[in-house]
Amino acid sequence: MENTPYTHTFTVFTPTYNRAGLLPRVYSSLSRQTFKDFEWLVVDDGSTDHTKEVIESLAKGADFAIRYIWKANGGKHTAMNEGVRQANGRFFAMLDSDDWYVDDALERMLEVWNSIQGAEQLTCSGVCGLCAYESGEVVGSEFPSDVWDSNDFEAKNVHRIEGDKKGFKRTDVMRQFPFPEDIGRFVSQSTVWNRIGNAYSTRFINRVFAIVEYQTGGLSDSKRANLIRSPGTRVLLLSELLNCKKQLPLSVRLKSTINLIRFSLHARIPIRGLYHSIPDKIAILPCLPVAVMLVLRDWFCMRQNAKPKT
Repeated sequence: MENTPYTHTFTVFTPTYNRAGLLPRVYSSLSRQTFKDFEWLVVDDGSTDHTKEVIESLAKGADFAIRYIWKANGGKHTAMNEGVRQANGRFFAMLDSDDWYVDDALERMLEVWNSIQGAEQLTCSGVCGLCAYESGEVVGSEFPSDVWDSNDFEAKNVHRIEGDKKGFKRTDVMRQFPFPEDIGRFVSQSTVWNRIGNAYSTRFINRVFAIVEYQTGGLSDSKRANLIRSPGTRVLLLSELLNCKKQLPLSVRLKSTINLIRFSLHARIPIRGLYHSIPDKIAILPCLPVAVMLVLRDWFCMRQNAKPKT
């Protein structure tokens, strides 16, 4: 680990864009934390509402450090890069503006980290737990065992763990793997998580750390449109996935090949470039018709969504 003189154990990082009405709920969950050695770092990705005033008002009564940074709108991934650069915490815990922690989340995360043997911490990127809806239902799938050592790459692409998860990464590890900022506005977090997973392990635990509430019009709600508008970001993710040295399930390889062709067509990548980016050349021919059908469906859906509502 780097020898940076961190001033806090955790940086709780919230990227936000026009979510002023939700931020007090995030603040309330942080105020209830049983572990207090953290800062709340809010990076505002160019909001046009009264986000700054809300944060300034909340900071007046806080018993923990709050920092607010405004930047020109560039996409969530650029806000994350700025947050990692500015973090004063040894651990970087991301908490979106429409999520909130259970009261002992940070305490339990640190407890799990401290249970990892000292030498193993050097090759471990952090701790990851579960999210739940307000009803108590777990989001997506649980991990294969209550305490499970694996990595981000294999958890998603080999073991097919689905749904949002919450935890933290070592800040020094996050600084080794910044999000690319030159390929589009909607860069999937999996791009970075996969890269970290190819270099570091993660301790996964079947414990709920956060409650989520997906907002209409948020990134989750508009995922398809965002991917089509920034196809190069998906091409990068899928190309790296298919060309990795790890053994992937056949279903993952086929689905990834189909979508790599699909988004390469959206990105207008020449056939030669597409051919060289797919390692399994035999799979191209059967996957091509499916990819073309998906592209046609994408165009149809985008046209339908663009029509004025009556």
